[in-house]
Amino acid sequence: MARVWLKENNEIRNMLNLQSMTEHDLFFDHLGVYEPTIHVPLIIRWPGKLPSGINIRALVQGIDIPATILDAAGITIPDTFQGRTLLPLAQGKSQQGYDYIYVNQGLWQAKRIISNGKWKLIKALDNGFWPAPKLELYDLENDPGELRNLAEDNPRITAKLELKLQHWEDVQLGGGVDPLRKIVNLGLPSRPWIEDAARQKGINIPWEDFRNLIDVPFKE
Repeated sequence: MARVWLKENNEIRNMLNLQSMTEHDLFFDHLGVYEPTIHVPLIIRWPGKLPSGINIRALVQGIDIPATILDAAGITIPDTFQGRTLLPLAQGKSQQGYDYIYVNQGLWQAKRIISNGKWKLIKALDNGFWPAPKLELYDLENDPGELRNLAEDNPRITAKLELKLQHWEDVQLGGGVDPLRKIVNLGLPSRPWIEDAARQKGINIPWEDFRNLIDVPFKE
């Protein structure tokens, strides 16, 4: 029913999902948590219902899309939903988004980020095969390409964001198991694919030895 309603009303017309294309030496897939991967443009079109030509700069998240669809369809948004409806933003009635957004990545790497649009902190649990520091802090307003890691230059901001990220994790988990850390303990999901590819090439060595063979030590 929801799919038919969306088709008839053109509510969420298109979503463009960008990939890593050499930024930070990352070349493919949903790899990493840098802006080319996680900053996903969202286009909402609803003729006769929403004004056109509005460019929204507020911070929103993918979890807002289900809530927006329900709101547009006149269906009450369940209290269990974490997302918010985007209709007030799309209608031009509000410019208020989230104060902070959070992102998890657990396929090729295991990382979390917290960002308020100005400052962005990346915390690495497992870098996979791509060398990077444990903490990365970027000033997105002055360094949108995330080229200069300011974590050591701004320890107070780094500590503040890391503490806020930890608080968010505690609230989300409610004392339960952290799935991202569990992934790290079990091995990244990409590991079986890489092991299979290595075996096909005749490489039969322990996993850690294989990683050490191809890893490039990170240099600040």
